[in-house]
Amino acid sequence: MFVTFDLDKQMKNVESISTMKTLSKPTKSDEFPFFQKIDKSENERLGIRSRSRNGCQECKRKKKRCDEQKPKCSRCCKSNLSCIWPTTNKSKGKKDNKQDIENRLVYYGNEVNNDIRNHIEREEWKNNWDIILIDNNIKISPNDNDDNYNDDNDNETFLIETLKNIQSPDNNSFKYEPFFPDNIEININTYPSARLLQNLDDIEIIHLDYYRTCVSQTVSILPNETNFFLSLYLPLAENNKSILYALIGWSSVFLNPTNDPNVYLRYLRKSVQILEDNNNQNRNYDENKIVTISLYTIICAALICAGDVNEWQIYFKKLFNILKNQSNGKLSELMKYIGNNCKEFKWLISNFLYHDVLSSSSNYKGTFFKISEYSEILNLKTDNELIDEEIVCDPLQGCVRPLYVLIGEITNKYVELREEEDGVIMIEGNNNCNNFKNRIQLYNKYERYYNELKTKLKNTKPHRQSLKYLKNDKDLEIHLTLFETYKISLLIQLNTLIKKLTPESPEIQILLIELIELINIIKSSNVKTSLCFPLLIAGISCINGNDKEIIENLVMEMSNNFPVKTFQRIMVIIKKCWDINDNGKKRVLWFEISRDLGWNISFA
Repeated sequence: MFVTFDLDKQMKNVESISTMKTLSKPTKSDEFPFFQKIDKSENERLGIRSRSRNGCQECKRKKKRCDEQKPKCSRCCKSNLSCIWPTTNKSKGKKDNKQDIENRLVYYGNEVNNDIRNHIEREEWKNNWDIILIDNNIKISPNDNDDNYNDDNDNETFLIETLKNIQSPDNNSFKYEPFFPDNIEININTYPSARLLQNLDDIEIIHLDYYRTCVSQTVSILPNETNFFLSLYLPLAENNKSILYALIGWSSVFLNPTNDPNVYLRYLRKSVQILEDNNNQNRNYDENKIVTISLYTIICAALICAGDVNEWQIYFKKLFNILKNQSNGKLSELMKYIGNNCKEFKWLISNFLYHDVLSSSSNYKGTFFKISEYSEILNLKTDNELIDEEIVCDPLQGCVRPLYVLIGEITNKYVELREEEDGVIMIEGNNNCNNFKNRIQLYNKYERYYNELKTKLKNTKPHRQSLKYLKNDKDLEIHLTLFETYKISLLIQLNTLIKKLTPESPEIQILLIELIELINIIKSSNVKTSLCFPLLIAGISCINGNDKEIIENLVMEMSNNFPVKTFQRIMVIIKKCWDINDNGKKRVLWFEISRDLGWNISFA
């Protein structure tokens, strides 16, 4: 998991990184950017310029404003460069299986089909976005008038080569190489501002840039327009050192130039100490609230990436207590205070939901907050289906978000039924004459819950707003396939927990075959980071040697290509399940194996 590199070799050119500290001038305001509304004149004063989507390729590459003079723009004329203009090709991105995609959209309803197709067909969605925009149009970017800005992107190139050349030791059967995405979109990222880089040493600058260019890009399965890991966390880090060092700590989970296995923990603990020190000062209450919730969210994510099975839950409980205390135990009250239109805070709640429903502890006592509370905040309507009408997209969940809510519903129903069943067993032990009646009522409730949840699962459709951000049919197909992957996984979960079917049952085995086929389709796509839970469900459902080999190879491939240690934890749980239930005749629950191992694990 942790990697090393030749520090002396890599630091020979590190002086070039230090020049990044002068790339842009810090803003004078100490307020949070996403709480502000800045007009056009203010943007001009800050040197923030809009860029044309129709500019030449050279100006786009250098993130410069193009005057669009043809056949050669003035900037290219001045620099004596070739001025190449992008060609318009409306058929770009269309695949031979377009009809299959259309059919799948129709399956999810005409409203979904028309809504998404209208966005996919718009040419502007096919163009690269030049820069990350915060919700209020404030950009974290170098000043176009700054003489220190390097047109040739030398600093960016050096950082990329530095990261690519990192070496790492062997790690038992799991081959690990430093993680660097092949299809990273450097041109749409922003440079760290001077405020972010101030007082950081060279190693910390590398870590921060790795977070910006790799970590934030990879954990998000949606395009950068919805990436709160950039648009929320980096502006917060400009004004608050606790967030800054938490991001560095998250990055150091993957980059470890000193070969110190605890370096990320020191950064995370430092971030908490800074927060506590700041809270002792007289600071803006709302600002502190957003910072505190964001900080603990980052820490939980970093610890989960590191494969932690104990400490992340401690921070997650602290985060829950913060939310509970500030809301008097009801999330909707907190939203009213913060503001129902605060997109950033809604995403933080969506993020909490994500970690809550994928935690092993939720299978014993239920989710921290009721699913109805999550649904109220996120505008999810529920009856015989879950309808996600929230305009705020979750870069972790994408179009699958309504199914994560259903994971929580299935879990909570299971907890309720198990507790009631324990009570019936206790009565039976006392030879109570009314026990037959109690058992019938219990079994009828099992059947009713199963039918209700199965109907809701069948009818639930993808989150439309997330699909709108996809830019071509290939991306649309991948995300719809991910949605179907989770549907199958939840149906197996429902049959196992509520219906009490064993892996050998024909129903489970048919679903397993479908699930493996779907996982194979998306295992190398940009949504592969979401495969943790489906791989676990598929693994514990295997009963024959061929399926087990396929799953083991899939988990190993994911672990080698995407260095989050949770995949290794999954394989341990799956193999334990195979040892206990070799022929599939028993109903073995993965969270009970996790408890026996002493793990409190999250598959986020």
